[in-house]
Formats: sequence, C-alpha cells, structure tokens
Amino acid sequence: MPSIVLLATDFSSVSDYAMGVAVENARRGRSALHIVHVLLSDEGEASLADAQRRLHALRDTLTQRFGEELTVTIHVGVGPHASTIAKLAQTIDADVLIVGTHGTHRRAVLGSVAEALVRSAPCTVVVARPKMAT
Repeated sequence: MPSIVLLATDFSSVSDYAMGVAVENARRGRSALHIVHVLLSDEGEASLADAQRRLHALRDTLTQRFGEELTVTIHVGVGPHASTIAKLAQTIDADVLIVGTHGTHRRAVLGSVAEALVRSAPCTVVVARPKMAT
C-alpha cells in the first residue's frame, strides 16, 4: 500500500518551499500527497472560499505537471491550526507530515504551529526550511 504524505500550507513562501519537499517525497515514494490549509473559526466565508480556490489551483497545477505520477487530495480545516492538522494526519493515516519552519507570522527559528506539530502529530514530522543565502 502506498504511503501518505501530508503537507500543511499557509500559502507563504516557506510553505511553497515545503511543498517542493512534499512533492519530491511523494514522487520518490510513489505516495499519495494530501495538502491541507487550516482556517481559524472566525475567519469567515470569504477566507474559506479563497482557501478552497487556492488549493484547487495548486492541485490542478500539480496534476497538470505530474499527471498520474502524483495523486493530490486537498483539505480545508477549520479550528486551531496544529490540532486540526494533527487530527487530519491521524484520520488519513499519514506516514509523514511536512510543514514549513514558520508561516505568515514569523517567530524565532521555529514557528508555533511547526513546534506544536513536532510535539503532537501522530506521524513523522519534517520541518522544511529554505536554504539561507550566504
């Protein structure tokens, strides 16, 4: 049975980098790729529609680029970021969860969501950080 790679995205540039890591892992392992974006419960219908539009566009781009080589499933979650992502990882029986070091709200070296996922996710967590310019 193929494994499952879960990518959590907030559509930031760091998440874009994490997406590249997730796609490479999924392709190399012939794994299914699931992509999730989580909204807080007070973000409203406009944010939900925007997230769905962006996730569909992302899935369509990946499908067009990789065809049958990559199966992509998208999810929109509503609730606290880390616990919602961890619950989805458990629900889909993810083998690996890939997340960027920090998202739209920069915090030290490791973002609060990434840190919480390392502590609570039911699977291996890969925290992807773009190479820093020298």
